[in-house]
This record gives sequence, structure tokens and C-alpha cells, in this order.
Amino acid sequence: MPLYTRVEFAKLCGIESGNLSNYIKRGNVVLSGVFVDDSIAVNRQFMQRRAQRLAKVGVPEAVSKHDRVGKPKLTDAQNLVDEKTQADIERIRTVTELNQLKIEKQQGENIPTALVMPLVSQFAHSMIGAFKNGMEAMLVEIGHKKKLSNAEMADLRKVLTAIINKSATDGVEDARKGTANIVNEYIEKRGKGERL
Repeated sequence: MPLYTRVEFAKLCGIESGNLSNYIKRGNVVLSGVFVDDSIAVNRQFMQRRAQRLAKVGVPEAVSKHDRVGKPKLTDAQNLVDEKTQADIERIRTVTELNQLKIEKQQGENIPTALVMPLVSQFAHSMIGAFKNGMEAMLVEIGHKKKLSNAEMADLRKVLTAIINKSATDGVEDARKGTANIVNEYIEKRGKGERL
């Protein structure tokens, strides 16, 4: 689950970081703390849509309005028309993306957990960090009471780190299995009374 800074994620998607802020405000991209996590379904779908658009167009859309090299200066009225047109295009894209997500939800391809995923991710990171700090404090206390050498303490820290890493890996696998079960239940129950 790679985490990207806003600038890295924007560059990866072929957009400006300022535009990424708009996507975040609209809920098209969800932050995990201050980073963008590509394991979150909404972010993964956004990356896929951007890749498809870039493949169709062949060039990134991230060309700043200030990068008009070789073009004559536009009047204020022309600038306003350009900005209005860009805003209209962006609004249409947003509506289209929201409608696509709605269709995917109705077809059982998307479950409405996007808002909870960053919270769960942050909770897991906090729990692992707090547990590691608590175990380190306990290890130091035991080391002082049993008068362990630095080498013995280092060995115990290695074992502790291995246990914590294995627990985190197992936790991620259990969460994936649980998510798959939730998705399957949602697909079975979805759409009762709904029309596409």
C-alpha cells in the first residue's frame, strides 16, 4: 500500500497539485493522514480513470493556464470565458464521475465504505505505533530489572519487531478477507427494489 505525497500523486495522475486539492474537496480522492493511499478504492479508481484519460488523449491535462508559450495574450473577457469553460468542463467531469460511482454501487462493484477507509487505516497505524512504543518501554524495564546486556536487548528488539511486523501483515490479510466477505454480502443483498 504505497503512500504518495499530494505532489507525487498529482504528477502520477497527470494533473496539477492545485487541481488535486479540488478532487480531494469533492471526495474523488481520499487522504490517509497527509498522504494519498492507493490501496483505498476511491483513490485506485481515480488513478485508473486518469490513466484511461491520459491514454486516450496522449498528453497530460496538467498544462497550467500560465504556460501559454507562443500564444498571444488574452483579454480579460477571453480569460473569463476560458475559466468558465474550464469550470463547466470540470463540473461535467465531476457529475460524470459521481454518476459512474452510483452505477458501480448499484451493480455491486462499489460499496459505500470510502469515507471509513482512511479512518480505519489511521487507526491501524496508530495502534501499531502505540503497541510498539509500549512494548519497547516494557522491554527496557525488563532489561533493567534482569540486568541484560546491550546485545541481549538488541536481540529482544529484533524478536519484538518481527512479531509486530508479522501481526501487522496478518492483520492486513484478515482485513482483506473480511472486506471480500462484506463485498460478497453486499453484492447478494444489493439492488433489492433498485433499478439501474
